[in-house]
Amino acid sequence: MESNRERAQTLSETFKNRSRSITVFLLIFLMILGMVLAGKSTEMVMGDQAVTTLQDGWELKGGGESMKTLVLPATVKNENLEPLILSRTIDQQLLEERTLLLRTSMQDIQITIDGEVLYAEGLPSDGLYQNIEASLWHMVDLPSTSEGKLLTVTLTSRMREFSGILNPIHAGPRDALMRFLFFNMHGGMLIAVILVLLGLMTILFSFALTNFTDNRLLYLGLFSIIVGIWILSEARILQFFTGNRFILGGISYMMVSLIPVTFLLYLKDAVLMAHKKAFRHLALLFLLNFFLNFGLQVAGIAPFFQTIKLTLVFMLLGTLLVGSYLLYEVWKYQNHQAKQFLSYMLLIFIIVSVETLQFFSRNFSATSRFSRFGIMVFFLLLAFNTFKYIQEFQKAENEAAFYEKLAYLDFLTKGGNRMAFERDVAELTDPEKSREFRLVLLDMNHLKQINDEFGHQEGDRAIVRVFNALVDSFQKEGTCYRLGGDEFAVLLGSTGASVYEKRIEGFYHRLQQEQLHVPYPVEVASGSDVLLPADHRMFRDFYHHVDQMMYQDKRRRKEKKNAG
Repeated sequence: MESNRERAQTLSETFKNRSRSITVFLLIFLMILGMVLAGKSTEMVMGDQAVTTLQDGWELKGGGESMKTLVLPATVKNENLEPLILSRTIDQQLLEERTLLLRTSMQDIQITIDGEVLYAEGLPSDGLYQNIEASLWHMVDLPSTSEGKLLTVTLTSRMREFSGILNPIHAGPRDALMRFLFFNMHGGMLIAVILVLLGLMTILFSFALTNFTDNRLLYLGLFSIIVGIWILSEARILQFFTGNRFILGGISYMMVSLIPVTFLLYLKDAVLMAHKKAFRHLALLFLLNFFLNFGLQVAGIAPFFQTIKLTLVFMLLGTLLVGSYLLYEVWKYQNHQAKQFLSYMLLIFIIVSVETLQFFSRNFSATSRFSRFGIMVFFLLLAFNTFKYIQEFQKAENEAAFYEKLAYLDFLTKGGNRMAFERDVAELTDPEKSREFRLVLLDMNHLKQINDEFGHQEGDRAIVRVFNALVDSFQKEGTCYRLGGDEFAVLLGSTGASVYEKRIEGFYHRLQQEQLHVPYPVEVASGSDVLLPADHRMFRDFYHHVDQMMYQDKRRRKEKKNAG
């Protein structure tokens, strides 16, 4: 069984690891918050106010086409990154809708009416922290005098993957468009909120479990929060809460880079404990990958959209590596936990594979639709297993505490036994925290006589009477023990002679009162002395010294009785 000192060291190291993990992720949060505060919040933030989808009637110029009619949404070839120009005449029905709703995918947008610019939004030329490509919603009010005029929407992208994307365009009253956005995207937001709340509760619970010796709950909570934020960013409704371009364009990529960090740390503590060092290093590599991606974006060297490709490949390879470790554990050691987790990893492998395939096939509109539900199920499976483990752990802890209590309990007096005495002495004499204390040793006289004349049951009652008198006299200053048979001990933190004299006098007075109720002598010999930290004697030598003092007292009492 793990010693108290080893367990204390384990718990101390666990709390240190928890603090380090919280510090790292708090640092990441502060970095992101810094980007928010350093950047400008534009009018892209959405307000709180039947929608028509304008599919037909559009003419396209650009992308190798001089002019053609098309139906939205559409994707056209645009290898030369030419501006795509959509145009149509504003009729009375469109004008009555009053407001247009458009989504750009990593594109700049300009809207004109008869050549006059009505609205424009693009990548800012100033602001280091705002220089990030983002997919955004745009709401544009049509002037009341625009009927019969030519509406032109020009889309330009610096990224080949998005240069040919033409998203749907909707029209309607502004408040109707807001509801349209919210109710079409609220599924992802609901899952995100649930995951974030579950994550916060899990983290709080991890700090409440002070006797838990690993950090799986903490890592599970962080994993849940990061995945929740990622799903929220993919739900395309962040503009309800912020207009900060760095957050709108970058938060999704940042969270994807952090997901494997917390996941690997969870595995390290919960499933693959024999490979802690390897998974700690692997998690560190993914954390370095996050900071590298972040630095490259902020420095303007490489955007998140480019560096995330390598991250996705790393994640796919990491998933295969984790699967290999799990298979090894199942094959080599018949690890039941690893076998169960292997089935969960199949779900993760499918999710990562589908996400990677969607990303590299440029099907960006489908990104995260499948994975949000898969990850929700995956988290619930992890949470179920983790809390089941904690329940079993607490049960084992309670049983261990119960049996430990029994091991240190004297069944006759219900006080501490010799093992409890030796445990407490070891703590008092620990070189790292030793302090002075007083030892009192006591021995009953005439116990054999009581057993012979009145029976062993009465002898046991006499032992209990003496022990209860000890507890009543010394419990405020120390702890009482029955060492076995007719031997007792008291460890006192208060070492003053006056305090001891007062307590021992009270003890003998209590014995005199007990004597009035029994037909046999209730006599106890005692000896006591103080062990100072500066005294370099071994405790066994000090114990022998006090024991001799007790026997001297026994002889004096016997001589006094014989003389009387």
